[in-house]
Amino acid sequence: MDGKKNEEKVISLRMGAEEILAMGNYLVEHADLGLNTSQLIRTAVMKYIRGDAENTSSDKKGSGIFVRLSKTELAAVALALETGPYIDEEEFIRDSLRKTIAPRIDEQNGNLLETAQKLTL
Repeated sequence: MDGKKNEEKVISLRMGAEEILAMGNYLVEHADLGLNTSQLIRTAVMKYIRGDAENTSSDKKGSGIFVRLSKTELAAVALALETGPYIDEEEFIRDSLRKTIAPRIDEQNGNLLETAQKLTL
């Protein structure tokens, strides 16, 4: 080593009152994380960077969407993972959407196909 200390660079971040209040509320609601404001910001930035890097990798397909769930909804997902055949939360959410939305889409497509066939006769 060259004898230099690992120096930290300091940055300033401008945030509006609403953003600061939202961040404070988040920290209060998630006190179990044990983060202070600076730690929360650093963690969020690094997660964003890692997530952004993951989204550009060649082995990932499709685009993503972020959905915030309540504690009750998260508990339901956790229970589904414990008791069901799901590998992870994403698989559970995708399967649930397929079961809920796909039948309706299939029904609509069937109705459209039936209508199109009647029009061509």
